[in-house]
Amino acid sequence: MPDYRLMLEGFGFSRVTKRGEEITADCLFCGGRRKFYFNTSKLVAICFRGCFAGSAVTLISRLDGCEPEAARARLEEGVDWFTKFNAMVNRKEVINIRRTPLHVPVFRKLNRNEMDYLIRRHVDLSLAESHGAMGCDNVESLVSSFRDCDMSESVRLLEAFPRRFLYLMNRIIWPILTIDGNLHSYEARTIVNQEPKVCFPVGINVKETVFISKRQEKDWIILVEGMLDALTVEAWNFPVASMFSNGVSKEQSAYLHKFSRIYLCFDSDAGGELGFLSAVERLFEGTALFEMILPEGKDPNDCNMAEFTKAFVEAKQITEGHRLVKMKRKKTSRR
Repeated sequence: MPDYRLMLEGFGFSRVTKRGEEITADCLFCGGRRKFYFNTSKLVAICFRGCFAGSAVTLISRLDGCEPEAARARLEEGVDWFTKFNAMVNRKEVINIRRTPLHVPVFRKLNRNEMDYLIRRHVDLSLAESHGAMGCDNVESLVSSFRDCDMSESVRLLEAFPRRFLYLMNRIIWPILTIDGNLHSYEARTIVNQEPKVCFPVGINVKETVFISKRQEKDWIILVEGMLDALTVEAWNFPVASMFSNGVSKEQSAYLHKFSRIYLCFDSDAGGELGFLSAVERLFEGTALFEMILPEGKDPNDCNMAEFTKAFVEAKQITEGHRLVKMKRKKTSRR
C-alpha cells in the first residue's frame, strides 16, 4: 500500500497525522486548520469547510493538474522520489538549505525537453531517474532558495528584475545525498546554453559529500568531476564517484580513502588538471592512485564505451616521482 501520508506531505499538506485508516491535515486549498480528511481504505477525501470532496483520483488530478487516467496511474505507482523529496522539504528535513523556504509542490517528473537533453548527453534515462532527476516549473520557489529569501521577497524580485533570474529556468534538478545517504541539498543543471551550467542553493557546501553510484561492491572506484560524467560511467557498469566540482575536499578524501585503488578520470581542460592535482595531493598517501588519460578534448560524458574502457585498461599508477612532478607543475601554475 502506498504511503498516503508521505504523498500528502509531498503535495504540500502540512501537519499531516495518521491514525489507523484516517489521515487529517491542514487543508491545502482553503487553509483550514485540521479540516482536511483522507481515508486510506476508501480512498476518499473531504474538506470540512466544503472546498473539496471527492475520490483520491480526483484529489491528485486537481493537485497535479493532470487527467484522471494519469492521476490513477500515479496513485497506483505510489510515492516516487520527487514526491518524497517535496515531503522532505516540507518537513524541513533538507540540511544545508538555511531557511528551507521552498513551497511545495515544486518538483515534478522530467518533461520531454529535459529527457531529450539527457539523451543528447548520452545519459541513460532510467538511471538518471533512479538517482532522482526532476524538473521544476516553480521559479518563485527556486529564486527563494537560491537567494535565501522568503516567497514574498522572491515574487518581488521576479517582478522587479524579470530577466535577472532567467538562468534558473530550463534546469534539471538533481538531489544531493550525504555520504551516509541522507538528503543534503540539490543542484540545478541547465539544459540550454546558459551560465552557470550548474548552480546550488545559497549557503550549502557540496564539498561535504560525494555522489556515489549504485554499484559499490568493489574495493576500487573511478573518480570523476560532474554528475553527467558519473551517470555515463555508471551506465557502463563501473563503480564511480563524483565530487560535484574539480577539486577534492578534506571531507571527500576521508570517505575516498576507504578504497584501495582510485582511478582519476577528470576533464581534459585546465579545470580538470587542477582537480587532478588536488586529488593527487589529498589521496596519494594510503591509496593506490591511477591516472586515466582520455582522448584529447573529451571528458567521460563525451567518450564512447570503447574509448573509456581503453583509458581504464591503460591507466598508469601514480608513483612518488610522478606525484612530485605533478606538484611542481601545480606550484608553477600558481605563480
